[in-house]
Amino acid sequence: MPSEDRAALVALFRSTGGTLWKHNAYWDTDAKLSQWYGVYVNQDGRVKELRLSRNNLKGILILLRTFLSMPAALLTVCLAFVQSPSHHKWFIELKVLVSSILWLIRRRLIVPSYASTDNINIGQAQPVPTKRFRPIPGALGALKELLYLRLSGNKFTGSIPARLGSLQKLQRLWLNDNQLAGPIPEALGALTELTNLLLSYNKLTAEHGCFRI
Repeated sequence: MPSEDRAALVALFRSTGGTLWKHNAYWDTDAKLSQWYGVYVNQDGRVKELRLSRNNLKGILILLRTFLSMPAALLTVCLAFVQSPSHHKWFIELKVLVSSILWLIRRRLIVPSYASTDNINIGQAQPVPTKRFRPIPGALGALKELLYLRLSGNKFTGSIPARLGSLQKLQRLWLNDNQLAGPIPEALGALTELTNLLLSYNKLTAEHGCFRI
């Protein structure tokens, strides 16, 4: 319902210092949602796209479950470079809607986009301390509808999970600017839809003919 979308947007605005955003025209007012800065709606008035990147959002992001519960209404969320506390929860293991785009930028936010209505369960949400490095979770390989995966610049350690080779629809994979090491999984060479692969600024090796370094 449009009223539910409005409530979710207001919650986002109030929890991330909306009065101090760089651009906040019409937010938290009675104006149509289509007039709110960065908000795009479909013909039914439901939010289909939300673009608030580089807009000085600061605070605890409480919107993921709310927006992902919308029945395939929300198509795109772009909140890159949000400043969130270290206890902001990301969904290494969170029950979420299957998404086609997943971004984790500077360990500040995972951005799910192009949500569908099929649920998968990859466990329980956990906080990510900002100074703690960890491997890329292999559970991401369960997001079968993923088209774009960007995990650049997050200081991930360990190896690239071979399970990412299960993402048969993946078109773009950005793993650059981390601390990844070891061989590039041969399974990535079987991603026939992949057109853009960024692995630079890691310590990776190629032990087979699929990749050359």
